Amino acid sequence: MTGTVIVAAYMSIVGLVILRWRNAPSPSRRILRPVLLAGGVAAFAAAYQNANLLTEIVFQRPLVAFEELWIEIEAWLLFGARAFIPLGFLAGVFLLRAAHGPAARLAVEFGTDRDRPEHIESALRQALADPSIEVRHWDAELNRWTDEQGDPAQAPQEADGRSVLLLERHGSPVAAVVHDAVLLEDPGLLASVGAVLRLSIDNDRLSAQVQRQLEEVHASRARILAAADEERRGIERDLHDGAQHRLLGISMSLQDVRSQAASIGAPEVLLDRLELVAVELREAMREMRELARGIHPAVLTNEGLEPAVRTLARRCTVPVELGIDLNGRLPAPVETAAYYVVAEGLTNVARHSHATRSRVQLGLENGSLVVEVSDDGSGGASPVNGSGLRGLSDRVAALDGVLTVTSRRSGGTCLRAEIPRP
Repeated sequence: MTGTVIVAAYMSIVGLVILRWRNAPSPSRRILRPVLLAGGVAAFAAAYQNANLLTEIVFQRPLVAFEELWIEIEAWLLFGARAFIPLGFLAGVFLLRAAHGPAARLAVEFGTDRDRPEHIESALRQALADPSIEVRHWDAELNRWTDEQGDPAQAPQEADGRSVLLLERHGSPVAAVVHDAVLLEDPGLLASVGAVLRLSIDNDRLSAQVQRQLEEVHASRARILAAADEERRGIERDLHDGAQHRLLGISMSLQDVRSQAASIGAPEVLLDRLELVAVELREAMREMRELARGIHPAVLTNEGLEPAVRTLARRCTVPVELGIDLNGRLPAPVETAAYYVVAEGLTNVARHSHATRSRVQLGLENGSLVVEVSDDGSGGASPVNGSGLRGLSDRVAALDGVLTVTSRRSGGTCLRAEIPRP
């Protein structure tokens, strides 16, 4: 009778564990699996032992006849089956401690591979062993829910065995995880996963804000640069169309006065003074042209980058070898930046490098304009010490470009700019 009660108790326990296992979420099933296995083995062993005892009482023989050695082995096996129970519970405890491991794995997963929009959803499905998980994001600007791809989605709802884990910030929704309702039986796991997911979303939000701010700063720099270049062009036009034309008119009038003075026999002293004034006036006009050209060269606006660079090369006091392959005009901001790179580079070659020759190369590589100004001089140039190079670096960076200076003592200098072509 006692054996029957023991068997019934074992079977009841196994039945309850099976019922619990069937209704449990997948993470909990992993914990209950060793307990169920141990209980099943122990219940089978107890049932076999009691059935064997019953047949001996009723039929005067065992259920299965073994030799003496096998009887001892049988006893040890039955003892081991009972020992499975504490071992099963012990394994369950270890699995319980590891049950919140998915939250730690999610923290690592969410920190990588952010370019895939479905990554959060797939990581949650794998961690919680729930392939039906769906993630919804709240778009505060458009006042609607979106899926992982950013498309409009239905509001998350609890229905048909589905539950919703709502993530909020300051009382406003941030995201929601639609999952199997059985996961509610492990609230600690859901809380851990929710905390990790909230941190990941906050991190993405902050990264997006920083990126937007960087884009705004970049756009602002580009606008400031464009406005400055337009102002330069305006000043150049004003000097050319206003002051230069006026000085040219004065110069022509002065020549007429000198000619008239000579025709009426004016003293040589007066004629010499008039000639001296004419020379000074021509020098002032030349300086004004140079000033206007430095502010913004008209040849760059009217004819393009290649003629403007050739003009710079002709004026340089150091022989310049040109290698230009542009295949037409480029956007004005790109041409302007490239022009000033060449102008600054050749100015440094003439003033500081002690070079005997230099080379200017312009070409297109992978959608960017590449400008190089190199020489065989003494080297030692540094963008940190030179305000001109710092200004060039800012100008190129405003167009998403990169300016590099390679300069070694007695090894020459190479100024290289890579400017993306819009």
